[in-house]
Amino acid sequence: MIASDPMDSHFRSRAWLPSTSGQIRKLLRGGLVGLVVSLTTGCIVADPLYCSSNAECVQENSDGPALICHPNKHTCLPFKEGTCATNADCTSSTASRCLRSADENDGQCVPCLVGDANDKSCVSLLGNTAQCAEVGGVAQCIECRASIDCPSERPICDANKCRTCREHKDCEGELKCDGNVLCTDSMVCIRDGDLPEGNAGSCARNELSSSGRVIYAHNGNPNCSDVNPAYGYRFSEPVCSLTRALDIAQSMGRRYVRVLGSNYDPVTKPITFGTYSFIGAPGKNYPTMAMMKGRGLLFNVQDDAVVTIEQIDMTEQNVNAVALSCVGNGSSKIPSFTLLRSMLRGSTTPAFANALNPALLLNECNARIEQNVIGLTSLSEAMSATAAAHGTGIRVADQGMSTKTGYRIENNLIAGNISTGFDVYQSASPTQRFLAQFNTIAYNGRQAATRPGGLLCSAFQPPNPPMFGHNIFFGNMTIAGSQIGFGASCKFVNNVVGSSDTSPETGLRKFNPEFDDQFLLTDTAANRTCCIDQAVLTEGDSFPTLDVRYQPRPSGTAYDIGAFELQQAK
Repeated sequence: MIASDPMDSHFRSRAWLPSTSGQIRKLLRGGLVGLVVSLTTGCIVADPLYCSSNAECVQENSDGPALICHPNKHTCLPFKEGTCATNADCTSSTASRCLRSADENDGQCVPCLVGDANDKSCVSLLGNTAQCAEVGGVAQCIECRASIDCPSERPICDANKCRTCREHKDCEGELKCDGNVLCTDSMVCIRDGDLPEGNAGSCARNELSSSGRVIYAHNGNPNCSDVNPAYGYRFSEPVCSLTRALDIAQSMGRRYVRVLGSNYDPVTKPITFGTYSFIGAPGKNYPTMAMMKGRGLLFNVQDDAVVTIEQIDMTEQNVNAVALSCVGNGSSKIPSFTLLRSMLRGSTTPAFANALNPALLLNECNARIEQNVIGLTSLSEAMSATAAAHGTGIRVADQGMSTKTGYRIENNLIAGNISTGFDVYQSASPTQRFLAQFNTIAYNGRQAATRPGGLLCSAFQPPNPPMFGHNIFFGNMTIAGSQIGFGASCKFVNNVVGSSDTSPETGLRKFNPEFDDQFLLTDTAANRTCCIDQAVLTEGDSFPTLDVRYQPRPSGTAYDIGAFELQQAK
């Protein structure tokens, strides 16, 4: 095999360069057939057809085919499209090697040689970690056989190719964690914006040293310990409680608390400082989210803490009680709170009178609430007279003046709660940033009361009205024929309410959506008219790319209104 000529690509693109073959080339262009040089020791006759490199096959001012120097025949021959001069010309994983021979097979791209250390064609194609292997009976270039073969910035081996992690369960087993550190069972995929240094798509390192990032809680592990100071840093040696996990994370400066198991008690103290993610995502050997049950606040976020709760199934066991709270302390300290892909269940039934306390209370907070189920998961439960949920789903009670507060609430199912699904009655801040979009707010208000079941806006007109876009309000309890109270103090864009709803505000389209038992939009003519492909992204908008079930949005010609996106055939 010959070495790659750095000028080959120029020759093949017909960007002809001046010949550098000196006097021999000049004579050849002049029509001479040879050059005789007299020397004292004899004479040398130069072969006019001989070449030693591609540089000697340059044709100036020619429209003819590109020429290359045959490595064995040392003759300038036409370079044919689809053939190769070097390995760099071969771009297929099953034909990565440029064959150089003296027969008619010269210049053909052929498979790599399994077990041949001298064959570097896979490196040319896929990089330094590539290898030649037989896959399905075919010799080909692959990046990896297992995740341990992949670099930390693309740590997951998937179909013999390295990629970034997408889910936390990707990061199980042996692999290279961020910083190219070998680790086992990280179980945390770093998300965009998690860490100041970036590293999104890498698995978080879990070493015992100060550079580790993860604390593990697994109360189902009989080996867990809340008293052994060495526990919590490895998946195989977890702590038992979330309070203990938080204590270690705060003292060691760890970002992630990885939670597996069920029946966790609430975190017993307010979280007032630091940045933490509590992750209860399923794993390869743990098919369900981590579960948490308790009486009173499960998480209480205050001051300038930054807290994310991701994929945890939480149940508030007290009747008519707040489960999650993010409350600031005026303009001086504003906490941040993210609730992502979680379930929030309550224990309040319609028999409990005046059930008004919310599952989620937000006040002077910077909050992002996405892809959650707050209340009940099925239509049949929501129609039940006994099924337990929350008093109110979400309440935003922000009356402060801080420009640091903000609320983005999208892709949530808020269903079957006893009083109101969404309450912004006390939210009258002129500086607040508020957007609630692509939510399905359905069958809330399951007891006779004086409050509407869908949405309660402010009794006063705020200078900066809360914005509601592309939501479905349906089946909620009505007051004077409307699911929405004081609607004039909210702003609406392309929302759907029931056909019989009396709400007069613009931005409320009147149709009757049709759901299955899990509140998914069925593919019917009615839904094609009201909701499916009915939200168009325009300049300045920011729409979610996944729905509440983590399915891609949009699917079809436009986005579907509500929390669910019907997956349509391409």
